[in-house]
Amino acid sequence: MADLCVDIFGFGEDRTTSGGYTVQRVWNNLSAAAGHDPCVPIPSGEVYFNVAPPAADDQLEIAVGSIRDFSSTPFTDGTMASWQVEVVDLGQNANGAQSTVLTTAPSKGTASDGSPVACSITLNSAPPVQQGEQQGDPGYEPYAIISVNSAGVYHMWPGIVVAAQ
Repeated sequence: MADLCVDIFGFGEDRTTSGGYTVQRVWNNLSAAAGHDPCVPIPSGEVYFNVAPPAADDQLEIAVGSIRDFSSTPFTDGTMASWQVEVVDLGQNANGAQSTVLTTAPSKGTASDGSPVACSITLNSAPPVQQGEQQGDPGYEPYAIISVNSAGVYHMWPGIVVAAQ
């Protein structure tokens, strides 16, 4: 049994070709722990890159109307040119429209291996109570730091925002 890697943006990065067959990529903890692409098999010649917030900042507690600034670290498992980075609100309203609960930055920036990226998230309104939560739970809003190289390959680092009580 394995956890499937799911490409939520539809770029086809949840599958690869191996031995002439198209195969589903699956999550591998050993690859992730080594700083490589956690989705295996890894396409031949791929250099993995991503941007990660400090471990304590993947779940942010922010008061409504407040801003949380944090520094994220770009990393690669090989040599590559700089890439684009963006922090986005992944939530949707009940009607499926893009959420406006969070304002994020950078909306577009540049990252390179080891050079910190200044990020910020503003909590504009209380996050909605998500499906499966009890009434009275604080709710949360998902966000992601998305990295895209010049070839259009992307990776993302997810996190959540909860309202400070």
